Amino acid sequence: MTEQEKLAYFAGLLDGEGSFQLYYYKNNRGFPSFQSKMFIGNTDIKMIEWVHSNFGGYVFKVIRGKNEKTPEKWKDLFIWYKNLNQLEIPFLSSLLRLSITKKDRIELVIEYLKTKSSSSKPLKLTPEIIQKRLDLIDKIKLLNKRGKSLNEQNIINPIIDDNSTS
Repeated sequence: MTEQEKLAYFAGLLDGEGSFQLYYYKNNRGFPSFQSKMFIGNTDIKMIEWVHSNFGGYVFKVIRGKNEKTPEKWKDLFIWYKNLNQLEIPFLSSLLRLSITKKDRIELVIEYLKTKSSSSKPLKLTPEIIQKRLDLIDKIKLLNKRGKSLNEQNIINPIIDDNSTS
């Protein structure tokens, strides 16, 4: 598989099984901290191992059926994730060209990463940068929210018009 084919396959996995998340929390000294991650979850460990071997990151296992939230018949879930920093912008830009369903999330993550320092020295978090990041977190949370999106709820026209084939 060529590098371009691997990237295209990975973009497809992200579109179907992946998510992007931005986090805000206060660190142990009370200062605002932010993180960005991308995830892919699946019950097939071979697929997750392929992602890990080709794109780095971390893998963990979620054992299901141990509590009332997940039935015993559910398979265990394997989750791959990668922490994102400004060095990932070219990689995310490549994914942006290939993505179909996660394009809007990738754009938000890139916008967020542009507010971070490209050096090892942390960027001074001004109130404007903090607010911009919080706004981006709100936007990505809205996109990641389960259930019908606002666009899906407001569809009036049929997707396929029966009269268009005659």
